[in-house]
Amino acid sequence: MSEEWTLEKAIRVGLDVEKDAIKLYREAIEKVKDPSSKKMLSSIIDEKNEHLEFFEQALENPDELVGYCMLPMEPPNYKITDNLQHGDLGKYSDFQEILIFAAQKEQEAHDFYLEMAEQFPESNVTFMFECFAREALFHKENLEKEYDRTVLEEL
Repeated sequence: MSEEWTLEKAIRVGLDVEKDAIKLYREAIEKVKDPSSKKMLSSIIDEKNEHLEFFEQALENPDELVGYCMLPMEPPNYKITDNLQHGDLGKYSDFQEILIFAAQKEQEAHDFYLEMAEQFPESNVTFMFECFAREALFHKENLEKEYDRTVLEEL
């Protein structure tokens, strides 16, 4: 039995997904010493803030939304972190654990946004759900590249 979705509920869940991601990336920035890693995480936070703004506007007035998408095509999914295990993140989680967790959360966000696009094919926000799905996969790709650069290259 599938869950009953309303557009408002989907938008509210999208808001929560983005807020949780922003919190995660801010915590990650505090643990990272590498300037290029900090810059990459800051860039993702900026994009997540744009998603928050879109969802907030969608709650206020969904009929007047104008969508945009910076990613015309879905980026590749390398699946580097898909099968890696991680526990819950805590105070002592290191950057490697954060990267794995964050990449897997971006995959979950991608899947959620695609599901919402399918749930509301005639909605004003369908295009943005599709776009956010692509952006989540792009974020995952960046996190996996960072994992490769900072963790795998050290092995």
